[in-house]
Amino acid sequence: MLAYDNRAVSLELLRPPTGSKLDFAVVLSYTLNLEALLALPLAVVSHQEASVEELLLDPIRLLQSLREVGDKIHVFVDETGVHVPQRRHPVFVALESCVHLVRAPNGGVFHPKLWVARFIQSDGTPCIRVAILSRNLTYDRSLDLALVSEACPGEESVSGSEPIRDLLEELTSMSRPRIPKSLSNKLIALGEEISRCEFLPPEGFYPSPIEFQPIGIPGYPQLSLNVEHGKRVLAVAPFVNRSALDDVRVLGPNESRLISRPDELDTVPVECLEEWNSVSVLDDDINESDEEMVDEDKAEEDSNSSLSGLHAKFVVVEHRRSTVSWTLGSANLTAAAFNGYNVEIVAQLWGRASRVGIDTVWKEIERFCQDYKSPNEEKERSVEEQNARNLLNQAKRDFLDSQSLRISCTHEDSGGLWEWSLSGKFKIDQKVKVHVWPISVNKDECKELQLPVSWKSMPEERLISFVAFRFSVQDFPDLDESFVLNLPISGVSHERVDKVLRSVIDSTEKLLLFLRLLLGENHDDWFVSAENGTKVHDVFYEAGFALETLLEDLLRVASRQPKRLEPVQKLISNLKETPEGRALIPKKLETLWQAVEQALAK
Repeated sequence: MLAYDNRAVSLELLRPPTGSKLDFAVVLSYTLNLEALLALPLAVVSHQEASVEELLLDPIRLLQSLREVGDKIHVFVDETGVHVPQRRHPVFVALESCVHLVRAPNGGVFHPKLWVARFIQSDGTPCIRVAILSRNLTYDRSLDLALVSEACPGEESVSGSEPIRDLLEELTSMSRPRIPKSLSNKLIALGEEISRCEFLPPEGFYPSPIEFQPIGIPGYPQLSLNVEHGKRVLAVAPFVNRSALDDVRVLGPNESRLISRPDELDTVPVECLEEWNSVSVLDDDINESDEEMVDEDKAEEDSNSSLSGLHAKFVVVEHRRSTVSWTLGSANLTAAAFNGYNVEIVAQLWGRASRVGIDTVWKEIERFCQDYKSPNEEKERSVEEQNARNLLNQAKRDFLDSQSLRISCTHEDSGGLWEWSLSGKFKIDQKVKVHVWPISVNKDECKELQLPVSWKSMPEERLISFVAFRFSVQDFPDLDESFVLNLPISGVSHERVDKVLRSVIDSTEKLLLFLRLLLGENHDDWFVSAENGTKVHDVFYEAGFALETLLEDLLRVASRQPKRLEPVQKLISNLKETPEGRALIPKKLETLWQAVEQALAK
């Protein structure tokens, strides 16, 4: 049930079952690491057992995987939830159309962790995989809980699955800016199929359909645990407050156990915690991560750290007659989650206490836990610091409510360089400073947000719609928050991804590798790790491929799927535009390509 995860689970969630292919996928997350998102298309097209970090070192394979399935994966994330990347990556531009910012309608945050993938099986029938997680799409490696189930749409509606349909349909109205009509229609169609799916729980639970419940959208105003006549309760969450703890504790009058983070428990009144029979935290070696930071709404924010910590969120209640209920998902034990200020999603399952009860769970996690020791007094921030945090939070809200920022790109007179400019309107408190930079430049090139603000002499492949913002309070220089917005952009070519591809193909070996990928050859043994951690692509030497074999492959594709050669044609044309590009094309390849073009012209 619970396990320390190295992100392999996330990669597996979108991998098609044997004999199937990915048709469409939707990911809902509070926070997003763009590098983690880059790895998802790779997971779909590759079965290589490499780490995410190793996969991300190869921009050519990244680009090809994005060409194949990138437009089929869409991520909906809280409007301030996109992390500022730690490093520039040339292929971030390919993610612009699949990242959608969302605002929760009730003043909280968009906090669900839901993955939905639609696969097409070999016989043409759809299969849908649903996953309810408690973690975000980031590099976090915390103690986590995930529920995954697959089903094929039936003829009749399934009441427990209809709430997922309702949540997907609400994404259109919550998105900022509003998503395209074509994507909205896809979400509606996917939701309709999901409403006819009977998703069954894992082994050990009763084989009745899982009951899903969104929170904070029309028709689902607050969390309903649907639990009565409880005897014992186990509650686990990294974030807690008194009101939610009191609501959950009474579900287990005979015995109540709580597991949370020590810094969170330090803020809870002692008399509240004393009403629980057992209060635990993860031991010091495990609970080192600071993957979540507290704000006034008890929202959470994963860091880019790969340390371990607590991220699982679930409540287990044992009832009379040895029945047990599980409620798991994105909701912390806070008022913001329970009362519908945040948008959340949870799932509820039922089983027998002897198989999936509290004692069974405790045996799995007891070794990770230690008793919580209350400090001598509750921790409180200074009044000045709390006022500064409130000012920063209000400034962010005012900025997001008022901003009408747009990006325009203009070609400079000389050479192939461009000016990237940000203009529009926004409101901000004078005590708060905002710095800004496109994520295609280094963070130290940021500028104060005084419109219009621009960066000049940029190559075309660095023109991007992802913009980083850093908010800071003048009297508290160490108090700052950063996030990335995906803003409207104009003046750019639709062929920017091709320009990025041209920028990363800087050797003949990489050119031949990309051609092999385009032609459908997907060999894992192409990747050879060098001692310095970089990737070597001497494909036609290390893997024993001969250049002459390209002719057969090119002609085969030209006769069966000529449209697949359009990127090849575009790339070779782009390379021929410069002396440096022409030098990358082997004479034999140029001759082969001329023969293919002649065959296509017939």
